[in-house]
Amino acid sequence: MKTVLIFLTTAAISLSAQAQTSAQAGLQAMRAFVAAQKSVSGEFVQTTAGKATRQTGTFALTKPAQFRWAIQKPFEQLLVSDGKTLTQWDADLNQATIRNAEGLLANTPAALLLGGAAVEKQFGLIDAGSQEGLDWVQATPKLADSSFKSIQLGFKNGLPAALIAQDAFGGTSRIEFKNVSTQAVPAAQFNFTPPKGADVVKM
Repeated sequence: MKTVLIFLTTAAISLSAQAQTSAQAGLQAMRAFVAAQKSVSGEFVQTTAGKATRQTGTFALTKPAQFRWAIQKPFEQLLVSDGKTLTQWDADLNQATIRNAEGLLANTPAALLLGGAAVEKQFGLIDAGSQEGLDWVQATPKLADSSFKSIQLGFKNGLPAALIAQDAFGGTSRIEFKNVSTQAVPAAQFNFTPPKGADVVKM
């Protein structure tokens, strides 16, 4: 179950201190994106340092608090919220865990893309320079007991392209975003009904 939560519970590892700044391009891209866009969706590839597992899938987010993170390979898992409830679905276990979504997005990587004007109330943002053809911004949670330290988010042509994350225990993951779109996402994407016979756990 832990792998599907990486998008919500990990923090970014700092990029090289030698990265060159580019007129605050990363910070400008971040602010412009959260101010203008209501939805974002696409595909992702996630790798974790020290592990051979490579996860691929799709994602979708719509303000203020709807999101869908669907791992397709190497196994099927889903994390989806309609803004009121959060459902975690594990196909192999045939189990759905449902909990109240209130407050779960605060100070998380997902909040960076969904937070709008609230982003700079929840995070300290600084430009992190240009590297790998991307303009990076570093976000540090202002919540003292946050489960992660910071988030590095890379933008290309004004859209999120990569996220490098380090959890509280030093584990590092990288997520590459592909085929990113800002078109409206159908509301049905944020609803999930467990199949008949599934084990349903309500928290």
